[in-house]
Amino acid sequence: MPSSETVSLHDDCDGASRESADCLVFALDRARPHQHPWRISLAGMDEVVIGRGPARTIRRVDKTVVVAIPDASISSIHARLRRAAGEWVVEDARSKNGTFVNGEPAVRTHFGARDVLEIGTTFCLLPSASCGAGKATSTAPT
Repeated sequence: MPSSETVSLHDDCDGASRESADCLVFALDRARPHQHPWRISLAGMDEVVIGRGPARTIRRVDKTVVVAIPDASISSIHARLRRAAGEWVVEDARSKNGTFVNGEPAVRTHFGARDVLEIGTTFCLLPSASCGAGKATSTAPT
């Protein structure tokens, strides 16, 4: 039976063992520029599903992280990140407003360190080094 766990938005990247780019950082929300960045651990995860929700939430189901963002320009299921051969691939989930990597429309493309993922008014990235290198800045759901 699949396990389902809801986790808080505090920094869950602090830990003893880390891989490179093992966190997804939600760096900026253009519609809410004063909102603090937040990040989630991708350690042991194979997929991230990003979509619209009433509040910022993270839920883990087996090896999938489900992220909800309160952004009217994001589709209910907007994009998926999938780990393939140790690399991340972003796929647009037939969203209304599209998914962009480094400012270019992305249907299915590699997503790695130094790339910027744009979903609605939200910008995400994978750090180029272990995400625990600095102190996380995060907030409770708003």
